[in-house]
Amino acid sequence: MLNRTRWIGIILALVIAGLPMTLLLLVLDNDDYAAADDGESYKGSIYKRYDGAIYAAVPSNGYYRMGEADPASFKAFDTPTYDGRQAARDSRHVYCGNLILPGLKPASTQFLGNSYFSDGATTYYCALFTTINRELGAVREVWQTLLFRTGHGPKPQTYLHPFIALPASSQPYRALLDRDLATDGSRVFLRRPRDAAGTAGDVAAFTGYAG
Repeated sequence: MLNRTRWIGIILALVIAGLPMTLLLLVLDNDDYAAADDGESYKGSIYKRYDGAIYAAVPSNGYYRMGEADPASFKAFDTPTYDGRQAARDSRHVYCGNLILPGLKPASTQFLGNSYFSDGATTYYCALFTTINRELGAVREVWQTLLFRTGHGPKPQTYLHPFIALPASSQPYRALLDRDLATDGSRVFLRRPRDAAGTAGDVAAFTGYAG
């Protein structure tokens, strides 16, 4: 009888100890924005309109609700190529994934090709593929996820489409070949490639060539 009582006590202790972890895993595993997948698509882009809001499907991290986006004027870029699907615009902003590209004028912004976008004065490279947001960190990700799941904060930006502004140029930029290249006629800019481990390169580093 004593042994049986002891085993019951041990089992109860394990259940009580494991319950918070189980609840935590259930909270972290749930995706409040998964229903956006049933929304209206924008020309094969990563964007959907669902329940009166715009969502971006960020690979490896699911959907993000874009609170700054205006559903009435939101549209994807008219491009026949695959490497422009990760950007869009509305009457106020141009977006790379779910993030705003600062300084771009939506009305005059065009897709140049090779994941480059320009309004004639400002030009950005917006990566087609996502990378880990190294500025977030594991502890902050868990904390922000808990806040998000409980309705007290935004979804943590674990993955993102990296972007970088090209140097200002007196000549308009244009895409070059089909290899993440752009030129203003005198310089060629290239995104740093993936490293030996297969990790996506740092798009903040462009190499300029006189030519």
